Amino acid sequence: MVFEENKKWLSILKPRLLDINDYSESSSALAEIRAYDYLLEAEILVRPLPRKSYPTSDFSIEENNEKVSLEVYAKQLNGIESKDLENFYNERPQFQEGKNTYTKVHIITPFGKPKENENIFESFEELSREQKQQENTTEIAIKKIAFIKDKENQLSATETSILWLDFQDEDWDLLMKVNQLLPVITWHGLFYSGAIWYAFYGCKDAPIFENFSIESPFLTPINKMRHEGRFQTSTNIDAVVISFPRATVVLENPESQKPIKPWLWRKLISMPWFNFEYSYLNWPNPNLKQKLESQRNTLIALSNLAE
Repeated sequence: MVFEENKKWLSILKPRLLDINDYSESSSALAEIRAYDYLLEAEILVRPLPRKSYPTSDFSIEENNEKVSLEVYAKQLNGIESKDLENFYNERPQFQEGKNTYTKVHIITPFGKPKENENIFESFEELSREQKQQENTTEIAIKKIAFIKDKENQLSATETSILWLDFQDEDWDLLMKVNQLLPVITWHGLFYSGAIWYAFYGCKDAPIFENFSIESPFLTPINKMRHEGRFQTSTNIDAVVISFPRATVVLENPESQKPIKPWLWRKLISMPWFNFEYSYLNWPNPNLKQKLESQRNTLIALSNLAE
């Protein structure tokens, strides 16, 4: 569909698709193709913007004399984790004498591993709460997602601006699911925080759950967010589209001063794999603030069980 619409644009993209030295180039190119296709299938008037010497968004949506800028970002594995995984794949098998099989295991922490507390030689009583708090993998994921494109050079301060996040790389297939859009998730009887929800709708000091048990609430420390969620700060992002292999969700900024217009909403819901139940919208009912406030209160009530 993209080929029929804009063969010239695809030909310009070809060198990035064929880049075998830097996988992030081909990954980002594929993400742009997917975004372009999804918008075309929704019958949205979209055009890719040429790369220039100054920052610009990837696409412009234009209709009814209104413009919307859209920036695409394909999230990659943490650099160190990616290199460690590559070394793991390249490692030669070490067969044991008398055995015909070889098994090896590698653990991936996609957003990076927690750092050890640098204050281990200081008196524990003298440390502040934030210093005592050890980072966990959920907290790192929240932080890394929240600060994607944090300089916002490609996002407009005057036009409606959409950040399109692509999680369709095979690296994320078993790691980043659509349930990360929920504020809290249960698995095997334990509670976990949804990293994507917290990244955009969380707030400083919000409780972060990881392996939290209702039956033994005192055994699992609950970390607190050390920063505001993206939509709790001043940002040019009016909405985020997150593209999974079988789900396309939209997260709207409840504080936006230039929100998505109704004419565009009617088309966005026609995108392939659009998932209404996991999206956070001020459309068609403008009650997003109340919904988020209720979810935050639930998180606080849950964390109070550990006190």
